[in-house]
Amino acid sequence: MATQPDFLEEAQVVFHDGGIIFTDQYSFDEDEKGIWQGEHTMYARMETLAADIPRKYSQHPIFTSLVLEKASFSGAKAGWVEVRGRYVGLIRGDGEEEPDDDSPQVRYRLGISLSDDPLETFHEYVDELTPLQIQTASEWAKNPPKDEAGEVMTPDTAGWDPLQIELYDYLKRGVVSYRVPRPVWTKSWVSTARPANLNSVGKIEEAPNAPAVSEGRNWLNAGLTSLQIGQIFENEKVWELSGRGGWIERFYSDPP
Repeated sequence: MATQPDFLEEAQVVFHDGGIIFTDQYSFDEDEKGIWQGEHTMYARMETLAADIPRKYSQHPIFTSLVLEKASFSGAKAGWVEVRGRYVGLIRGDGEEEPDDDSPQVRYRLGISLSDDPLETFHEYVDELTPLQIQTASEWAKNPPKDEAGEVMTPDTAGWDPLQIELYDYLKRGVVSYRVPRPVWTKSWVSTARPANLNSVGKIEEAPNAPAVSEGRNWLNAGLTSLQIGQIFENEKVWELSGRGGWIERFYSDPP
């Protein structure tokens, strides 16, 4: 063991290895995600600072589940430099895999936003009109033909369904879309390994612990993100709720 700095008492030293000393000045807290993080004050010999200062992502010598996220140093006393290391990690030992859906380590979030859908897909038009009626109304409103003189023609709507006329009138006035709620269900957890089973992305499946939905709607696994911080991973899996009629199985299932 190298000589201990005169300005430190024996009781202040919790780990001493050659040119680096970890003091009793440390504080770590667990956040709402289950991640532990905080700072530890240490001292390194000035002449061997480059060699002795802990490397990024190196393990804490005492709390080995934590790794160094970043380090900074300032000042000098009797040839020793004060170093502050910020450590992060998981204290628990069960963070290697995705936890069970009901685990207290898992967090869920519901988000509902609005997006634009073509007016032609409004459920009353889809339910009451034929595809040809919808297409005809849309074509006359958006791309009306012209006569021999180059004048824009108007359709003879005498035999049209009232809903078809309504759709045509809205489209002609420029009302081409309407706002639709888009619920999104998110599962979040932290782990010490990157998530596996990526093949489920883009597939229709049950969203764990998601709110009940009306008959005819279902959930689509819409993506997974995994942010690596040192040796831990912050993970989020997202499901999107379908519209009326559900996601089309043909497009969101494995090939035969």
